[in-house]
Amino acid sequence: MSLLDRLAAAGPGRFVAVVLCCVAGQAAAQQPTQAQRDAIKESCRSDYQAYCASVPSGGEASLQCLQQHLTGLSPSCQSAVSAVSTQHAPTAMQAPPPAMSRRQQATMMRRACGRDFAKYCSEVKPGEGRALACLEGNQSRLSPACKSALAELHGAR
Repeated sequence: MSLLDRLAAAGPGRFVAVVLCCVAGQAAAQQPTQAQRDAIKESCRSDYQAYCASVPSGGEASLQCLQQHLTGLSPSCQSAVSAVSTQHAPTAMQAPPPAMSRRQQATMMRRACGRDFAKYCSEVKPGEGRALACLEGNQSRLSPACKSALAELHGAR
């Protein structure tokens, strides 16, 4: 039995209540602020008359009408209407960059810190973290690229 079937079986009152909650939630998600309403009124008078004159002004229906005709609106009206449309749009979560392998980390460090290593750590035998420890010990003297690579390396750990 689907959710809709269960709600219908529970009685018309519960079904209507759920539908009203869904509609109210959807409407609340697009409620413009007073500043946005003022911007739409100022920027969209002629567009409203051209596309939405048959729709009552000032409500959700008028905003939906303008949104439906967005591509035909003047640039200033498009901007005002788009500000409301994107106000509550969910932002895409950026995935973190994939972790680098040890080999990639070593390559990055060699490229960014090779000169610094030769200048400040030439007597250190690489391996077992000795090269990294030497670079970290000389951090105040390192090039910006090497400092950045060290910071990135520590962020990846």
